[in-house]
Amino acid sequence: MGRLPVSELTPDSTSPPPKPVKKTLKNVWFGGLGLLSLLYILNPGAGIFELIPDNLPLLGNLDEATAVALLLASLRYYGVDLTGWVPWFKSGKTPPK
Repeated sequence: MGRLPVSELTPDSTSPPPKPVKKTLKNVWFGGLGLLSLLYILNPGAGIFELIPDNLPLLGNLDEATAVALLLASLRYYGVDLTGWVPWFKSGKTPPK
């Protein structure tokens, strides 16, 4: 049995490094989360599928608010920050009254 030269054992400098599996799973997770929340907001079933019925006072819109928050978080993960136009949001201060 012959030995392999060192040049065959080291990775080629022109090939890209392998993508970590953890990062790929995180991308799939945030992409799926954003897609599901967008579908829930668009509501293609015309209200047939609701987690919390909208006719309950105040509680009825919590599921839509949660879906919007998840969609905004997913978009922010991919670099689209739609909350940047709110001046008090990024500073951590409370909104003006």
